[in-house]
Amino acid sequence: MSKRIKQLEVAALTRQIEAADNCVLLGYKGLSAQGAVELRQRLRANNVDFRIFKNSLARQAFREAKRESLEQFLDGETAIAFGEDPVSAPKTLADWRKENKVLELRGGLVEGKAVDAEQIEAVAKIPSREVLLSRLLGSIQSPATGLVTVLTGLQRNLVYGLKALADKKEAEGG
Repeated sequence: MSKRIKQLEVAALTRQIEAADNCVLLGYKGLSAQGAVELRQRLRANNVDFRIFKNSLARQAFREAKRESLEQFLDGETAIAFGEDPVSAPKTLADWRKENKVLELRGGLVEGKAVDAEQIEAVAKIPSREVLLSRLLGSIQSPATGLVTVLTGLQRNLVYGLKALADKKEAEGG
């Protein structure tokens, strides 16, 4: 790879790292070509950009982007997954890893802060934004549904009481 191409790659990675608040660094040793294609497709479907760089180029980009704290995760074959939100990349990678047992989560950034693999795993367990929103909506609707049920029950009981009273008066000859 020529020096010019390396400079362009470092510049592109630096811009991406500077713009990223969320990324995961992972080891991909043992990942087959077919596995890499499947992983990229799954990540792409979740708006996650998956890049593989030489560690020396990534180290230089981390320094230029003032993200030196990420250098500790550069060991062996390393890839970087950039996600738009804190959960998408860790969750997708963790799910894929459960099925394929190949990836090694090393660490990354969550909302701009460097975190280790254990913290990435914890983030991966957080439900997706859509699930959290649906749970919130359900909990907001629950009291209203209960109130409607109670009010409907009161009306129903009043109607049953009036009908019983009318039936009783009718039976008495009233």
